[in-house]
Amino acid sequence: MSSRHPKAWLGGVCATVADTLNFSTLGVRVVTVILAFIWPLLTLAAYLIGAFILKDRGGSEESDPFLRDWDRRMADYDRRTKY
Repeated sequence: MSSRHPKAWLGGVCATVADTLNFSTLGVRVVTVILAFIWPLLTLAAYLIGAFILKDRGGSEESDPFLRDWDRRMADYDRRTKY
């Protein structure tokens, strides 16, 4: 697998699948959106299963400073917006 896409567990499903199969990332995302209109529940289930499989495989998000900063900012935002 190349290093052009981080292995993010939810946002990177399409990018990781495209990178693994040597397809266009935009193409995989377009197909995912089209399938989401045709079979929304099936597509959502497949996407979430793929995300959990990628999460279990581990990823480079721990070593990616952008994703580490993003996680820190999102956690800070969640703490501030809780009731």
